[in-house]
Amino acid sequence: MPQFPNSVDYLSPIIWTGVVREAPIPSDFIGSRFFPEQDVAGDRIEWDIIKSESPLAPFVAVDAESPTMEAELMTKAWFEIAFMRVKRRLIESDVRMMRAFGDAPDNSFGGSMRNAALAKIARWAVILSNSIDARLEWLQINSLLGSVVVTPNNQSRIQFSITPPVLTKNANSNGAGYWTDATNADPILDLQTWFADLDLNIAEIIMPRKQIVNLTRMVKYRNNMFTAATNVPTSVTVGQAQQFLQAELGVTVTPYDAKYTTRADVGSSVTITKNRMLPENKIICVPAGALGATFTAPAPQGGWNTGKFSWTVDPEQSGRIDPWFYELGVGYYGIPALQRAEEVLVVQVAA
Repeated sequence: MPQFPNSVDYLSPIIWTGVVREAPIPSDFIGSRFFPEQDVAGDRIEWDIIKSESPLAPFVAVDAESPTMEAELMTKAWFEIAFMRVKRRLIESDVRMMRAFGDAPDNSFGGSMRNAALAKIARWAVILSNSIDARLEWLQINSLLGSVVVTPNNQSRIQFSITPPVLTKNANSNGAGYWTDATNADPILDLQTWFADLDLNIAEIIMPRKQIVNLTRMVKYRNNMFTAATNVPTSVTVGQAQQFLQAELGVTVTPYDAKYTTRADVGSSVTITKNRMLPENKIICVPAGALGATFTAPAPQGGWNTGKFSWTVDPEQSGRIDPWFYELGVGYYGIPALQRAEEVLVVQVAA
């Protein structure tokens, strides 16, 4: 957990910006590994997508002029920074608690109430920060999948789409069928064929845990695991299946089941739905290293610094103390750009 501010300065937006910057990214999020932050000075960014080439240098006579290499093949791409902000407004009754759960009471009623209010505001700072992290992870994973589509809803009128040109394959069109076919599916052959045909140097496969479980049920996969055995086991563990895939292909297999939540009002109740970042029927194959960058622009609320920021509105600032309220917000101005799209392979492995 981040270091929470003391009771003297807890209304300061600068203090809360420090808290949200230090708040750890949820442990099951991986997008920042592929899209490290890069500061930019504007809201409209242009970058180059360079085609991967390795031409052979020509032979020349000893006194001949050297041939001139052709220019790089590149595509210009641009985007505008996406503005992400979320806030929580606390009214007086929200923070009039004697103490937070698990805390010892202070030596005065006023001190206890203030400390309890601080604890609640601090908890909301982390919740809001996690919301920004979830949105960034959603953008990064969907960029790897080759399609970021944002449509208007009751919270925002913003609409945009990004379609990085990632490579795609469908396991059902490879002859052996989807990986849900326990009899015919052959994922080792599928992946080896695609990597070779597309000339890919894959270092990591990101896949839902369900697809690793499916590997344990495939007859051909188990046969590959025990080629020297006279009696092939009828079952293998998930760990064995994952280790064999890593050893056979020389890659790292990363199980990935991160989710975000959405709310829906159903009558008088609220339903919370968990949604997958990576669809359960797809895997993502990526090379080593960063695949692009998360460009982040300065924000006035953060003192014109880049990265995550926070702001507050208290009764004195608003000029409204009747009724009392306190507002805390967290934001981030940035967007991921996939610059090595042609080295990423997305495979649909199930219907």
